[in-house]
Amino acid sequence: MGQNGLKCHRHYSDVHYLLQSKYRCGTYIALDADISQKPDWMDAFSDTRTTLQTDAGGGHLFNVYTRHYATVVTVALGENDKQAQMYIVAALSSAPGMEPATDLKPTIAYKADAAVTTGGGLTKEEISGKKCVTFKAASAGTLEWAIATGVGGQP
Repeated sequence: MGQNGLKCHRHYSDVHYLLQSKYRCGTYIALDADISQKPDWMDAFSDTRTTLQTDAGGGHLFNVYTRHYATVVTVALGENDKQAQMYIVAALSSAPGMEPATDLKPTIAYKADAAVTTGGGLTKEEISGKKCVTFKAASAGTLEWAIATGVGGQP
């Protein structure tokens, strides 16, 4: 049993585990990315839009899902696709008084090589294997991106 009371049990053909924590607890499941649709027993889990890569088979990718629970709960994990890698489970307790993050929005990368360049003194090139824009003069040109803002994840 861990510091916050995580107990694991096996029952019949399904796997069950009991979370006993002093604080709120987040459960994370990494599901084989080759599975096109998550299983029904994971309907209440949200997609974190993050991935986890293991070293299995030269590097296997998993999509990460999460669900937050109150202090004491039994969570039943169901079957996995027979052709897929077994899912990975992690349970983490939250700090006292901290609410789970519910307003997470995807990040957008504004790559320099995709920007619009104007004026002189700028060169699109590759340095150490990464595409970039190099300023060859102190104030000769500009670098611009179109940045879309939105509310609630909508542009």
